[in-house]
Amino acid sequence: MNNKGQTLVVFIIFIPVIILLMAFIVDTSLMYIAKSKLNDLSKTIIKEIYDIEDKNSKVEELLNVNEINYNNYDVEINDNKVKLSIEEEIDSVFGSMIGNESYTIKSEITGYKDNDKFKFIVE
Repeated sequence: MNNKGQTLVVFIIFIPVIILLMAFIVDTSLMYIAKSKLNDLSKTIIKEIYDIEDKNSKVEELLNVNEINYNNYDVEINDNKVKLSIEEEIDSVFGSMIGNESYTIKSEITGYKDNDKFKFIVE
């Protein structure tokens, strides 16, 4: 019995699976990095807007300066706590193969001052 080429056939069958798995890993990693950056930016924005009156215009300014492709944002103030929710649209690298041109990530962080130090609650 001649088994020449059998490994090549199995390898060719598994190439699409390997490529899809790699694409999933790359897209998931990019989403995780974007979420981490958005959370850090949200903390910075909360520190900037904590003591000012016109919070919404400052949030828009900071989002535009940092080139965040946001869908919407929301600022809530309760008991000296500022809750900032931001939704950002990030482009997909390999998701277009399965029909996802972009992904939406969301950051929800509540910040407050405790003994002149900022504390954050990531939701």
